[in-house]
Amino acid sequence: MLSESIPYILFLVFFIYFGYRVFYIIQLKKFKKSNSVDALKISAANPNFLILRIIIYFITIILSFFAYFYPLTEDIELPNEGSGVDILFIVDTSLSMNAIDVPGGRLNRFKQIILPMLSELEGNRLGILVYAGSPFLYCPLTSDLEAFSDFVKGLDTDMVGDKGTDIGKVLNKAESILHSTKILRHRIVVLVSDGEDHENESIPDLEEKLIIWGIGSKEGSPIYYKEGDSSTSGYVTINGTLSPSSSGEEIVISNANPEFLKGIASQNNGIYHDLTQNASTAFNLVDLAKSMDKNKILDRSTFLRFQKSYYFLLPMILLLFLDVFLIEFLLYKKGRSN
Repeated sequence: MLSESIPYILFLVFFIYFGYRVFYIIQLKKFKKSNSVDALKISAANPNFLILRIIIYFITIILSFFAYFYPLTEDIELPNEGSGVDILFIVDTSLSMNAIDVPGGRLNRFKQIILPMLSELEGNRLGILVYAGSPFLYCPLTSDLEAFSDFVKGLDTDMVGDKGTDIGKVLNKAESILHSTKILRHRIVVLVSDGEDHENESIPDLEEKLIIWGIGSKEGSPIYYKEGDSSTSGYVTINGTLSPSSSGEEIVISNANPEFLKGIASQNNGIYHDLTQNASTAFNLVDLAKSMDKNKILDRSTFLRFQKSYYFLLPMILLLFLDVFLIEFLLYKKGRSN
């Protein structure tokens, strides 16, 4: 682009000019030695002044180089005020979420539902807590929807090493995360699970609004597993191996447990939605978030970078002023006195 070529053109012009001035000074000194002083009156130029001007030009071009390529910068933290609610998604990443009773698997079904919904949730803070045998905070609460989207896309059943599922433990973890900021009182918990493999768990009572997204059928289906980017894949068997066929006595069948999830919703005055076949009811989350009172959110993660080019440009202008007005004046005065 032309704008990117300008500095190089300026450098080329400067060095051509620099070479010309050096040649001129050499010739002038030779002329001074070979001619009388009276003959020099025809020139108003003084070699010492010319050297000074070259130094000024050289410093000027260096300053312009740093002003263009390496300006001093300052990052200023800007308060980004807004209002919204905190929405924490609790996502089951146990192996059963790879069951294929929905196309692509149960976990993939959640991704297909939440990603198109993000634009409707703008202004709220979203986070993800994943769990299997134990929970961990995968995506902290953030209003950056693009970053949240990347976290959603990265969800996988290999994220938690502990096997099994423990919703009671993860709900307690969610409570501690949401209560870490006491001033933000308007919160929603969205539990995403198939409800499988839960036995006599102690379920805490939640203060937050609770929505449960159930994914998976009672009839169940085989669990398809693919190991990372390798070619190892197949259907999970009872002995822990992978079979290329989805049928057979040793194939594990994962049966969803919607009744267990409905019980959690009932205990906490929450809402249960079965999203296995119909995902339209998931948008009730958007309506709930809009209808709730809002938290005043002050997000200080926004930075504005100021480029302080004037630290170089100001002395450059002063040097040019010195060259144009003072040195020219002295040269003119010198020439007139001669």
